[in-house]
Amino acid sequence: MEQPTPTPPNEQQEIFTEADYSMEGYDKPIRNARIMLFIVAAMQLLPIILLGDVSDEVKIFTIIECVIVALMFAGLAFWTKKKPFIALLLAMILFVGLIALNAIIIGPGTIMTGFVVKILVILLLIMGLRNAKEAEDLRKTFGK
Repeated sequence: MEQPTPTPPNEQQEIFTEADYSMEGYDKPIRNARIMLFIVAAMQLLPIILLGDVSDEVKIFTIIECVIVALMFAGLAFWTKKKPFIALLLAMILFVGLIALNAIIIGPGTIMTGFVVKILVILLLIMGLRNAKEAEDLRKTFGK
């Protein structure tokens, strides 16, 4: 009968394998939230296409505002690769803030416009946030 070879004292054995603290399972909701942020960024450009007969000042303001907001969402989407929790939290704050701002400026009826899409975006961001937080906690726990 063979006896097991002893482990040298300078080599540490880990009780967890790489699979025990892999981020598998957390990446899909984060990826879905990232994709949703790119879609939201693209949707922010729609008013530029839908501009009717308005003054040049209004056109310029609308274009600048739409591009800035679209770039913010796209930037947050890219940032989810490095810091998913913070990026998704800021995206949620920005998204809900824009809905509230529209309700204040234009009227509360704007909340119901695109209601299903707004709820879908918020749900995907919440799922991504939850999974990003759990993945971040795991990374901290295992030092990865």
